[in-house]
Amino acid sequence: MTVFKYRGASKETFQYTLDGLINDYFWAAEKSTLNDPYEGFVDSETMINQINQAVNLFFKNNKSIQNALVNAQNVLSGFLSFTDSAGILSLSKDPLNELLWAHYANEHRGFCIEYDRRYLTRFYRNEFMFDVDYKENPSSISASNFGIEMEKTNLIKKVIGTKSTKWKYEQEVRLVTSKFGKHQYDYRAVKSIYFGLRMSEDQKQKIMISLQGRDIKYFQIELKKNSYEFVIRHVVDLYPTKKKYLYEKSKVMDNAIDPIEKWSSFVPYFKKLAEIVRRDPYCEEIASIDIKVNSNKTNPTFFVNFKWKNRIEPLFAYQIDYFHLNEIDAKYNEITDLNSC
Repeated sequence: MTVFKYRGASKETFQYTLDGLINDYFWAAEKSTLNDPYEGFVDSETMINQINQAVNLFFKNNKSIQNALVNAQNVLSGFLSFTDSAGILSLSKDPLNELLWAHYANEHRGFCIEYDRRYLTRFYRNEFMFDVDYKENPSSISASNFGIEMEKTNLIKKVIGTKSTKWKYEQEVRLVTSKFGKHQYDYRAVKSIYFGLRMSEDQKQKIMISLQGRDIKYFQIELKKNSYEFVIRHVVDLYPTKKKYLYEKSKVMDNAIDPIEKWSSFVPYFKKLAEIVRRDPYCEEIASIDIKVNSNKTNPTFFVNFKWKNRIEPLFAYQIDYFHLNEIDAKYNEITDLNSC
């Protein structure tokens, strides 16, 4: 799935956004800096009242249960504190929304970035991404939300993923991180860039020059004749290059390919997969390639365990990616330098 981020064209905003594109990071904002004054507003009194009623009606003489209920209040307070320090990247499902272009892209002078959400969150394990819910009234948190089957994503969505129906036109998708600030992403997250109706040619060229070798597509937003709708026109990259950004082949550790007898017939696919993953721009070395236990005998699931390159400062040192036969064939056929050193 792809999502979109509208950006302005003022000198400061443009330069900051361009720096993020060049260095592969996005800014996750604090809840308090967003433009909705009701951001993060939630009714937690319901839960507090439920706890107080339970204590007064049923557990006056049971200290252990009273302590447990008070602890639930502390958990709620701690959770609300987490949402204060969390980072929020606001995105949209729609690149052709005239109001979003007007409100967030400097009256159509800015641009819109299309992200592949798989690559946008590839380096993280504790992020949350969801569609914003639009409601007539703020969400309410009750004791049931902290039950045994509590789903953390749903709880976070209640607090910082619910907005008034007046904002529904934004079709917002939110990426929530544990801390606000800069967050790196796999550069392949940026699929394309849409230039606004009034964007300057100078800024368009700065983007194309700065992002050479990343296989990014460019589009121009235009007015549709006799309509209030927009149309998209493909724009030829003015600065094409054969040199790929961050492209190099990493090493494959000795004995990384060592399948058991049962999977010996798939050795050619093990080797193909090694060639695919060693070209991943963030792979430092391949530690092992194997097939998942209990895989289908005719179409097994392969996995590759590889070490991240130090440059991305990941939260974890190694990554495991999964592949099926058709994926391996398709990706292997895309490789153009198999005979190079």
